[in-house]
Amino acid sequence: MFSENKKFAALAERKDAKDQIGIYYAGNDWKMVNQFDVDTYDLQDIKFINGDSSVIVWDTNLESRILIYSVATGNLVTKFEPEVIGLGIKKLSISPNDQIIAAGLFD
Repeated sequence: MFSENKKFAALAERKDAKDQIGIYYAGNDWKMVNQFDVDTYDLQDIKFINGDSSVIVWDTNLESRILIYSVATGNLVTKFEPEVIGLGIKKLSISPNDQIIAAGLFD
């Protein structure tokens, strides 16, 4: 997934059965600028938000977990995981100003 300004790319990776995100500068050499683990069972998707300073990731269709990480530090900024037993996220939409996140679950 490319950042809005197309300067960075986020790549979901799996190493030693653990999901990770690699942040790459999309210049001539595609240099990795950060890599961090994410708290997912099986990362479903990723998107840059907040002026490309954060990434939002959501978990497998079996989990209702949404996580936001800082691109610069890899620290978890916020986590949303409703206390609902059922299937996970079917659709996730983000408002143009990145202030509202709407998640539709399978149930």
